[in-house]
Amino acid sequence: MHLKDMVLHRTLLTSDIDISGMEDSTVSHPTSTDMVPEIIISKLEEWITRVLDVPNSKFGGIAPCPHARKAWIDGNVEVKMWKDFGSFRYEKWEKQVTIYVMDPYTPPDFLSQMAKNYNKLYPDYLFLEEHPDLVEDVGGFVVNQGELILLIVQERKHLEEARDKLQGTTYYEHWTPEMKERIIER
Repeated sequence: MHLKDMVLHRTLLTSDIDISGMEDSTVSHPTSTDMVPEIIISKLEEWITRVLDVPNSKFGGIAPCPHARKAWIDGNVEVKMWKDFGSFRYEKWEKQVTIYVMDPYTPPDFLSQMAKNYNKLYPDYLFLEEHPDLVEDVGGFVVNQGELILLIVQERKHLEEARDKLQGTTYYEHWTPEMKERIIER
């Protein structure tokens, strides 16, 4: 399936989302937020600092995403609201990580196919889908953010180098073959 063939039955733009009561503001760290509501930034920061950055026995005593907090604090993360396919074009992503906050009605299979297609289209980058219905369970520990639907873009070379370093540890010991296939073998 090509990207041009991927169509939701109802086109819903981020402008369709009711964000009344949410303020657009700049966060206190240098991460670029592209006019993302503060509540979303807070949820992302909480996930990074309370889940992804906390050493865990299910990951060999290493944090699930050992570089996430540093990238966040150092301003190497850009957060953007997904607009639509027409406005999504390849630009050399300037940050180490770009997080697209997707439409809250994006189905998990559609997001997975989207990530798969973008991985083929932009081989120098890795596209990872984050969806509440795509549970990432490692030995009973759930890594998911849990609420937001995200498309995460990272430079492939940087991420694969970090993964190679983890191969010599017990980091992947509790990963199921399905989890390894979905997350690592792309």
